[in-house]
Amino acid sequence: MWTSERHSQNKVVEQIRNQEQDHITRMKVGDAKEQRTDTKRRTFVLVGLISVVGLGAWWLGDELSLTRLAARESAFRTFQAEHPILVYFAAFAAYTTVAGLSLPGAAGMTLLFGWLFGFWRGMFVVSFASTAGATIAFLLSRYLLRDSIIRRFGDRLAAFNTALEREGAFYLFTLRLIPAVPFFVINAVMG
Repeated sequence: MWTSERHSQNKVVEQIRNQEQDHITRMKVGDAKEQRTDTKRRTFVLVGLISVVGLGAWWLGDELSLTRLAARESAFRTFQAEHPILVYFAAFAAYTTVAGLSLPGAAGMTLLFGWLFGFWRGMFVVSFASTAGATIAFLLSRYLLRDSIIRRFGDRLAAFNTALEREGAFYLFTLRLIPAVPFFVINAVMG
């Protein structure tokens, strides 16, 4: 009697091991397919980006020379003197869009605004626009991208959520001060 029970237990254990091994094999095959798809996607994006930059450099050509840019600066300064509210609003909207969609270029825009508007006015525009952009990024992450972020990074988010529950706002503040963690990652994870 003991032998038959032991034998049936061994069969059940063997079946479970086989099912786990099949599951692991399917996961490895799925991961390999996902990696190939991800590599193709990254290659496509890189080729597209290089094409856009090359086309832009070819198309703009002489427009980016220093003499043309200097002439454009004097025209901009004249326009700014005539329509200051429009210029500040456009700068605010552009910076908010770049920050809100987590596009590259915010650091360059910060320096540009400091040069165009002066230190204090540039700092004022950038401070409020970056706050508005971070709020937009958070809202996009919370209401539009939340499910896809959880699906893709759910296991890694568990440690983040645990630390956030334990430390609260101090944890988020610390993450903001660490330059190794980009702001757009924090905005996406906080959603």
